[in-house]
Amino acid sequence: MKLIEDFYDITSRREEDGATVFEVALRPDCKVYKGHFPEMPVAPGVCNLQMIRECAEEVAGRPLMLNYIAQCRMTKLITPSEFPTLDVTIRLDGENLQATISKADEQCLTLKGTVI
Repeated sequence: MKLIEDFYDITSRREEDGATVFEVALRPDCKVYKGHFPEMPVAPGVCNLQMIRECAEEVAGRPLMLNYIAQCRMTKLITPSEFPTLDVTIRLDGENLQATISKADEQCLTLKGTVI
């Protein structure tokens, strides 16, 4: 199941310093926030990882699966109220994936791993 168009929308895509940067808009009406959490919606970590995978698929032009996560740091809660738009930066070199989710200069999540 893809989360695009339910959890988020891609509003733009650009190349920057050898990476692809997707600007995404979180959809605050997504049903996932009803359970996570009703009074203070927080984007679940698994949804953030899925968003990275789906953006990486756009870069690769084919379906991908996260094979191995060597490092994943969630340094800031991602909420649709505080972060209605985010940058998802993807560096894909063969099977090696590096990704960040950020807003301006604030990194919210960094990931290093491999895809197949």
